[in-house]
Amino acid sequence: MIIEQANNASQAIWRRLVRWSRLTWVIRVVSGILVGVAALLGGGTPQAVNDAADGEDVHPSEALGTLRCGLAVKESSGWVRGIQVDFTDRLASRWQGPGVIIPGILWIGDRGLIWMPRRRVSGARGFELRRDDIERIQVSSVGVRSSGLVVTTSEHGEAWLLLHRSDAATLLTRMDGHDPLGGRADSA
Repeated sequence: MIIEQANNASQAIWRRLVRWSRLTWVIRVVSGILVGVAALLGGGTPQAVNDAADGEDVHPSEALGTLRCGLAVKESSGWVRGIQVDFTDRLASRWQGPGVIIPGILWIGDRGLIWMPRRRVSGARGFELRRDDIERIQVSSVGVRSSGLVVTTSEHGEAWLLLHRSDAATLLTRMDGHDPLGGRADSA
């Protein structure tokens, strides 16, 4: 596995993706406020749609070594993007365009990286990137507090992952040492 600095093309894609994501976030907030005001003026409240029986959220946990991690689904490719078809077919996902980032959590398991969506109702699906299949991880600075990772697998799948900068550094250190508990594998 090669861990390297991202090239200029990847960094440019990350900048565009984050700008688009911020813009669509502002539009979603404003439209949410307008819907709320319209509901109050109309005398009704909008009904929540729960399209999954177990609509529980999954939260990151320091004790378990899980990290907040978004998946840039439109930039991801191969099988990583292919399994997200239920999410990408949603109207809201298509409207957000290239800036759609699925909030999730990431951790290092026995065999590699595991990503799960934070909200089960989103239609997103979790996946595992096996350590033996990971060919390269490109690291890109994305803003002041975030880092973008492009994880390329031997099956030509790419997972575009957005993490807090300190979380990315922790993850890369753990991956380099091959120890899911955070220590160095060769320190035993």
